[in-house]
Amino acid sequence: MTSLPLLDKEVETEVRSGIEVFESLSRSHPFPRLNAAQLEVSNTVIHSSYRFFEVALYCRLFHHFSIQTNFTFEYIFSHSQVTKMNKSLLNSAQDDTVDELTESTRAESVRFLIQTLHQASESENSKFWPAIHAAEALTSAGYLTEVKQTLIPLLETETNNQHRCGLAREVARAGDRSHVHVMFDILAGEDSSSHVHACESLFSVNERGDGKLLRTAMLQTQNPVKAIMAAGAFARQGDSSAFTLLREHLQGADPLSRQIAAWVLSYVGERSDIPALKRGLEQATAPVERAYFVHTLAALGEAEAQQELMRNFSSENATVRAYAAFYAHVAKLDSACDLLVELLNDPAVDVRVRAAHSLLASI
Repeated sequence: MTSLPLLDKEVETEVRSGIEVFESLSRSHPFPRLNAAQLEVSNTVIHSSYRFFEVALYCRLFHHFSIQTNFTFEYIFSHSQVTKMNKSLLNSAQDDTVDELTESTRAESVRFLIQTLHQASESENSKFWPAIHAAEALTSAGYLTEVKQTLIPLLETETNNQHRCGLAREVARAGDRSHVHVMFDILAGEDSSSHVHACESLFSVNERGDGKLLRTAMLQTQNPVKAIMAAGAFARQGDSSAFTLLREHLQGADPLSRQIAAWVLSYVGERSDIPALKRGLEQATAPVERAYFVHTLAALGEAEAQQELMRNFSSENATVRAYAAFYAHVAKLDSACDLLVELLNDPAVDVRVRAAHSLLASI
């Protein structure tokens, strides 16, 4: 393993632990492996004001992976207690120097996200879901403790099953998997209006349990969106039947099913899906529907779609702006940084949340 000469023993142990967890995961999950030997340690010193996860984001390690990266890093940092290192400590072997955000912009983004996170106790969807998206952003930036301390108590009092799925999902994403059963319980329950949310949430945090509930959800035909979300969970493991289902829906007659299949493929798809996605884009009419296809194509590296994604920052539709802001970091659009900073002043809170997320991912 790469020598880590500048680390004290406690931190070095945690770094090695994180790398070992990643390497173990990379052997069992379908995305390219980043060998520990590809990590280079720069000639810097430990500094107490930066978290290890922020270091990883700054040095662009995720550029070595497919777009399933977030799940990988969540696992690394749920297994490793490293929290503080200098932000320039690590360099990626293949990336050029990354333009860093100003500290004031980072601090502003974090303050805003934490403030928004505390609205998760609100019952109104217009406040609750941006708070959940803020939790996702904070987890991606390494603020796991803040997310868990805020959301876990709400699980005990929340009665809306869709909201419970969101809470359990983000707690799991932040490293506490003890509440994953909430999503499975809702999927097994009689509240069918929450089954899609349960499947989506399980897909998002790469949980399948014993596979029985999700397999049943994938194979049922009454609710195509439920089937698509469940298929996404299996597709993360390379399940060929799940990919077949996703691609059938992508090319099917139902516009909503095509749209949701395109979204799932933004996380598990391959460049071989591009022709079908372009055909779906040609059929899309509504701005939000079109955005799903454009942003997935952008995530898969299509340059023309990446340009349209950036144009979506100025869409009249706030949902389109929010999706575009989020997918900026998924599509690794380095050139979008200045535009994302402008979106921190967007009138729609979810747009600001998604812009802050991408900025903190150091694009």
